Amino acid sequence: MRAPAIIALALTSLVHTGCSSLGPSVILNGREAYNSAIRTTENQQLLLFLVRQRYGEFGGLLAVTSVTANMRFTTRATVNFGFGPDEDYLGNLVPFEGGIIYEENPIISYTPVQGEKFIRQLLLALPLDLVVLSLHSTAEPNEVIRALVKRVNGIANPRFLYSSDQIDSRFDELVGLLSELQLRDRLEWERDSNNHQFSLLLRLKEGENPLLDRLLELLGLPAADESLPHISYPLIQSSTNIEGAIAISTRSVWDLVQIMTSAVEVTDEEMISGRTFDYPTRGPFATRINIARSTSEPRDAAVKVKYRKAWYYILDTDKATKSSFQLLQTLWSVRISDTTSAGQGAPVLTVPAGR
Repeated sequence: MRAPAIIALALTSLVHTGCSSLGPSVILNGREAYNSAIRTTENQQLLLFLVRQRYGEFGGLLAVTSVTANMRFTTRATVNFGFGPDEDYLGNLVPFEGGIIYEENPIISYTPVQGEKFIRQLLLALPLDLVVLSLHSTAEPNEVIRALVKRVNGIANPRFLYSSDQIDSRFDELVGLLSELQLRDRLEWERDSNNHQFSLLLRLKEGENPLLDRLLELLGLPAADESLPHISYPLIQSSTNIEGAIAISTRSVWDLVQIMTSAVEVTDEEMISGRTFDYPTRGPFATRINIARSTSEPRDAAVKVKYRKAWYYILDTDKATKSSFQLLQTLWSVRISDTTSAGQGAPVLTVPAGR
């Protein structure tokens, strides 16, 4: 009677120890694995979407809406007995074996990204608050302005061009001034928490305002009074000038998609044959971006996908394209999140990924 009691006690101890330690280890080992897999596939899906757009195909999109991991514990015990003379099994027989089998069976839910609301979110101009918050928190405001702003007080940021004569050189100068002043802490993008209005605050220093003066001149605003510590101008989302304010027209997520799509490399034969869409001469921001193409799998790629027997990728050393792609990915996820939330009526595909 003592042997079964010892076996039961050992199994109880083993189960207790296993359950108490497996929980934290599952989080330590599983969280980053799931996060990495979702992040990688999101990047691949967006890159493939851009490539397909270049070839005139609208690829379907799936958003991961939930991941449920079910854990299962199974105990196992084996008792071995010998029959016959002791010398037949002595030294070769393990009297008792026990253990725990752990299984993880994830269930992943996908929602198709589609419908009128999704199209509207792509085509509508980005709200001013997203642009201002991006400018307020970035270390490279010039890149955010070039990517997200279409026009400031009548000064246009070119997207696609038919000739270099259409480039307004004032926009590059404006971007440089805004970026330099922000980095010098002479300029700040502000939000009034009471009325949710936005403004541009300029900090003045007597005799040290040539950059500020030139900025105001470009924007068509009166010169600043140097006797004041600062001056503030309201920001208005508009494509037409408003007296005493700074009118900003913003791009849409679809604008960014088109800019990134124009950067996808294609062969001359594909362009001549009409297999791919052609784009006009790209503007200054778009020319900095490159989604490369190769017939062999690239080794140094931040993200890569295979399509039509070729590899399309963003080099891990291409900072400009990586940052632009990351910005598009962020805004893409923000703008379509409502279209895949609960209660939107979209079908849900649930896939058991275990066993």
